[in-house]
Amino acid sequence: ARAWPPLAKPYNELLAFEEEDAGLFFGRERAVGELAGKLRTRPLVFVVGASGAGKSSLVMAGLVPRLRAGGAWRIARMRPGRRPLYNLADALSALMAAEDPADRLRLAEETAGVLEAHPERVLDRGEACLNDAPPGARLLLVADQLEELFTDRKGPRDAGPFLDALAAIGRQTTR
Repeated sequence: ARAWPPLAKPYNELLAFEEEDAGLFFGRERAVGELAGKLRTRPLVFVVGASGAGKSSLVMAGLVPRLRAGGAWRIARMRPGRRPLYNLADALSALMAAEDPADRLRLAEETAGVLEAHPERVLDRGEACLNDAPPGARLLLVADQLEELFTDRKGPRDAGPFLDALAAIGRQTTR
């Protein structure tokens, strides 16, 4: 568990609660239930709200532990940053690659190249994340701080293909 500043426990100021903080996260059970319900029928769900409202905490300390406890979910987390397409590829590669960092790096570079040319192939890569998962397993991609795509003055260099990949996810049907 995270070491909390002495005066902040259990309120952690502006730090988001993480999955390991689930035991300290409470009061948002209804919102977590609504999110989990939406994921059953929708391939793409956005959590939108004001900065500091607790979106990341809701997902990471509320939704993710609930999904892990209730079934076979593979969870990839990424932050768009300056290279959103590569960061997406890296998050997916973490679920596909062996423990070897060199394998993960190679797979992330390969995946980013594929997605740059064919963003819709994100669906194939998502399926690959589930290859060794139990039957019925699903993939949750948490794209935290998505607003960075629109607030970074210089703009991420591969934002277009990244958004195209998200659109491809949104067009699919849940299984």
